[in-house]
Amino acid sequence: MNKIISLLLVALLSKTAFSQVEKTTNISYIDSLEGKWEGEFFDHSTLQKVSINLVIKRKKKHYKIFSYSYFENKMAVCEVDLRKIRADSICLTEFARIKRDSSFNCRQIMYLHISKKLDNLIMTGIWEPYENATWISCGKGIIQFIKKQ
Repeated sequence: MNKIISLLLVALLSKTAFSQVEKTTNISYIDSLEGKWEGEFFDHSTLQKVSINLVIKRKKKHYKIFSYSYFENKMAVCEVDLRKIRADSICLTEFARIKRDSSFNCRQIMYLHISKKLDNLIMTGIWEPYENATWISCGKGIIQFIKKQ
């Protein structure tokens, strides 16, 4: 049921969240994801920005992805699953916590639109809590990444 609600939320919010990037060109996600991405997410419930990085490695047709979140001088590392939504959109789910420096125990699902702005690859979208966490305890909001050269 949560997955259905999440998909409906993405469908309703995707035009708003994805249209925030101006003058962009859609690209194929297959050829562009591998590498290091730097970003941040904004939590609407606490009004805080949190730094997050992704490291994406491709092995044949599969991806090995890790997220590194930095919150109040502490770091959390998660293994991440990738699901294609469209050629220019993906869903990333933090499914396993690898390292945690604090008691903060929230993992997230990220619905991201991939585009190119000038010479930079970017991903923008929304995030929400994963599994049994609620947005009240873990937050939800907007997220963005830029691929490092």
